[in-house]
Amino acid sequence: MIKLNNSNNNNVRLFSLIRNYNNNNNNNTRTYYKSSLVSLKKNNNYNPTNNQNNDHINKPSVSKEDSLYQIFQKYEFNNKDLPNQSIWLPFLKTQYYDFNPYPSDTLKMSQTQIATINSLSKFKDLLKKELRSLNKNNNDTTTTTNNNSNNNKNNKNIKVNKNNNSNNNNDNNNNIKIKSSEDFLNSNFNKEFLNYLNINFENDEKFNNSMIWTQQILPNSFKIKRLPVSSSNMDIAKECFNYLYPILSYLHYYYGDQFYYSIQAFNNTKEDPLNQDNETEKEFRNKIKRVKKSLEILLESTRKRLWGRSIAVPENQTIGIAFNNINNLNGLDFLKDKEKAFFIVQILFSEGNSNDIYVSVARTTYKDGRGWSFPLPFNQGVVPIERDQIPPSRAYKKLIESFETLGTTPSPSSTVVELGAAPGGWTSILERLYSQENEKLKIYTIDRSKLDSQFKTSTSITHTYGDGTKFTPSNIGGLGNNTRVDWLFNDMAIPASKSLEVLEKWIKNKNTTYFVWAIKFDAIEEASTMANDCHELMKRYNISSYRIKHMVYQGNEIMLMGKIE
Repeated sequence: MIKLNNSNNNNVRLFSLIRNYNNNNNNNTRTYYKSSLVSLKKNNNYNPTNNQNNDHINKPSVSKEDSLYQIFQKYEFNNKDLPNQSIWLPFLKTQYYDFNPYPSDTLKMSQTQIATINSLSKFKDLLKKELRSLNKNNNDTTTTTNNNSNNNKNNKNIKVNKNNNSNNNNDNNNNIKIKSSEDFLNSNFNKEFLNYLNINFENDEKFNNSMIWTQQILPNSFKIKRLPVSSSNMDIAKECFNYLYPILSYLHYYYGDQFYYSIQAFNNTKEDPLNQDNETEKEFRNKIKRVKKSLEILLESTRKRLWGRSIAVPENQTIGIAFNNINNLNGLDFLKDKEKAFFIVQILFSEGNSNDIYVSVARTTYKDGRGWSFPLPFNQGVVPIERDQIPPSRAYKKLIESFETLGTTPSPSSTVVELGAAPGGWTSILERLYSQENEKLKIYTIDRSKLDSQFKTSTSITHTYGDGTKFTPSNIGGLGNNTRVDWLFNDMAIPASKSLEVLEKWIKNKNTTYFVWAIKFDAIEEASTMANDCHELMKRYNISSYRIKHMVYQGNEIMLMGKIE
């Protein structure tokens, strides 16, 4: 801030004229201020170099590097222990949790729901097993926030420490220290710091199977200072701000206008899914929202330029046909550009006796056929999907989730094949993707059963009664010599081994470009073997753009999605 000597009227007058001249776009007015400046200098023999109180006029402006270094100094960033510990969240939500389409007072516990909830518990155990296995092979350390395996009421996060030589919660990375503003001009420093902030689990094959069962990852999670229980929402927000501001400022400095970020805040535990009206749980979630809002107010009111780089990913607005935003992909479509640097800021509130709060900043990237990398650009890794009463089954949810995770949908007038289509949960979404008749998809559905009666009048659907395992593009009339469709969808309830055989036939002959393939399994023990078989199939045909993931809205099945070049 420039400090003026109030006793010097010329000084005050000069800076007033300069300010008005710079802030006014009217040419006539600017001419007036300019002439006034000349007159002031001429009549008063004003010479800044001869005035000891005006030395600051000739001082060069502070460089971006100096300004950034001052931020790191002010917020004592060097005194913070940068963590190497990442937090993995098993699946915490299902359609029977916050996204339950029915009121809790009318929800009945059925055998199917019991099986689904039990399978989620097994998925959590499987994730622990996978992580322990890879850590054993790589001499890493795995810890969990809850050692009581009988506690079925709360699902806890899993922490993976990638540094073998430390047991500290915030594992200090001693290599990243800012000694002066010149460090920001050092290519080695920038490379090291950016590698830390651009951690990518997708590039590490040892995490392949673990990511299948993971809902979200918080890379390099920093545990903020423990605050008294009576602390206000703004107090908590300020602690988060003190850690985040230097990092976000650095990223904005380095990436410039290509830098964007999104803020997510959530907790890591869930009550029994039937107790959705629990007031304690509801109040805790409201507190999290208020803390996030306080952080956003801090950024918006004090750091407007940095706040302008933020992207508001909808949390309460659900995704569905009625909002016509499946194709818009939650407003993230423009961030798929490789030049864009999109970072996810996550704040995890841990319930229970610890009341710990963790903050993570990491980049998410997009690849056609694989979709968004971890951390996913959705709050807690969950795609919020609205209740749609038109589809004849709830299967539509996992298709929408697949589209959002993939970050792409069929383009207008695409030709798509859907195996195991009846009664039409996925068909309903595909049929309504585009409202204009000339843009509608050409949909070929195959099933031994008939589709729901609502599709009888559709002109974009051709249904074939038959065995989906034997269907090929040659069975489609009107394709001519073209044996390749744009998208292939499958939701057939057949054994996993048979399912992969059918998919391999389509891949081998290159009969499709994109595929979204649901694979069912009976026992949890079968899941790991099935995942390995999927990887082997992709390697066999040199498919690098693919993803295997258990969706939030799936039961005993996983989704294999990808693109054939």
